[in-house]
Amino acid sequence: MPIIRLSGSSGSFQYLQEQPDVHVFRSLKSYRDYKAVWRKMLADTYLAGFWVLFVDIDELLVYPGWPEKRLADFVQSVEDDEGADAVFCTMVDTYSSEPNPPRYEAGQSMIAHSACFDGSGYWRMPIPLKDLRRWPTPPFHIFGGARMRLLRTNTSLSQRLALGIMERLMPLRSNWLPTGLSLRLLYALFRQIKRYLPQNPEVMSKVAFLKWDRSCQFREGVHSLRTPKKLSARWASLLHFKHLGDLEEKVEANIARAQHSNGGFFYQEYRTNLDRLSQGMGYSKTRHFRSTADLIDAGLMRDRI
Repeated sequence: MPIIRLSGSSGSFQYLQEQPDVHVFRSLKSYRDYKAVWRKMLADTYLAGFWVLFVDIDELLVYPGWPEKRLADFVQSVEDDEGADAVFCTMVDTYSSEPNPPRYEAGQSMIAHSACFDGSGYWRMPIPLKDLRRWPTPPFHIFGGARMRLLRTNTSLSQRLALGIMERLMPLRSNWLPTGLSLRLLYALFRQIKRYLPQNPEVMSKVAFLKWDRSCQFREGVHSLRTPKKLSARWASLLHFKHLGDLEEKVEANIARAQHSNGGFFYQEYRTNLDRLSQGMGYSKTRHFRSTADLIDAGLMRDRI
């Protein structure tokens, strides 16, 4: 397990060095400027020809059949049944059902701490053709989810209508991807309603699990890939544990680091909404994660070829 450790004083570097199955690569360089370089350098050097999971420290990969099905068996079925060499992953922000949840303790199950997720409020958006020529995998991104709901609170009627249009036009469960005239019409409509949608929405999908070869190149994060890949019809999910009772500390640290896209825009929004978020993050369409069936039912995972 290769791990890139940035400069810091949390004690994790010493802990990771003591693990027998971890290789730690430490860097004092900027995450913002070098993250794509690090990924490609390490993957090209050590991981070519292998299936690789690019995951952040606060993410957990779950997939159809998890946890009973081993990851190796899932990969074998993806290769043998579909001839695929990459798996599309939705990002699912999780949170506690409690107001002012207790702080996560090391060794505790993150799922036990933060088992809730938004069961609706997502949509797919095809990649514009000019970008798709350079970054063909995947052909669409997913937007929406808990962060958009929690942080974009000043929603007008026009914004709610625009979000509703996107959810109905490009729902998660649909396999339809517009091409040709239908794609041009979709983007014509999108240009008309874009002004009403939340600005700088976070991409809630990644190509985080794939068979690496040295032609692979991510755009910056692992949301888009220059190399054409055959995506499995089955989707996995990355449970994203951002809200573990230490949100204020994380927000201030990440704003100070200034290493995230759009100037850390959504961390600034978190800072603005901390008091309100401490009162509870759930709403009427909150769901509890008990098994991958809950994600499949919400359209956030697919288990059929």
